Amino acid sequence: ILRPFAVNIDQGRQILSGLDGQPGAQDFSDSHQLIRDRQFLIVTEQASSSTDTFMIESGTRKLKTGSGTFTMKIFEAQDYQIKNDPNRAAIDVDKLHWPLQLRHWRQGDYFYPFGMKKKKKKVNAIFKDHKVPVHQKDNYWILTDQSGKIIWLAGLRLDERFCIKPSTKTVLEIRMSLS
Repeated sequence: ILRPFAVNIDQGRQILSGLDGQPGAQDFSDSHQLIRDRQFLIVTEQASSSTDTFMIESGTRKLKTGSGTFTMKIFEAQDYQIKNDPNRAAIDVDKLHWPLQLRHWRQGDYFYPFGMKKKKKKVNAIFKDHKVPVHQKDNYWILTDQSGKIIWLAGLRLDERFCIKPSTKTVLEIRMSLS
């Protein structure tokens, strides 16, 4: 059963003997990741070993990644209407330290999610709150500023420190569209 996923006989025996083990445990072949998830074994292709990181300068208007497009647009705050869309982030331009960086999440990442009164929370805990499957976590993008502070966990939560307030003068709207 596991041969098409580049699992050799010894790995296969080890994986099968551990099926009743801890959910979330992972095994790897040369090409696939196998994750124990309660009564299932989830098999996915391994994420590429390259770490996709994109720098965003202040004049950037569009950024294409292998998995989608990020579009940036500047608005005067009084002209901006907040949209209830998890794929859009409205950010106070005056709080940004350029260049920004778009990267995938890393173990240990944390930020201050909007609505949590500036309480720190790990990105992995946000994934659990939103019931993101283990094998999909690596698909999420993180937007950070020059100092490494997380601005937006794209598609899920904005950081409280960068959200727009009544004192905001200029808004950067970032829209994510996945392909």
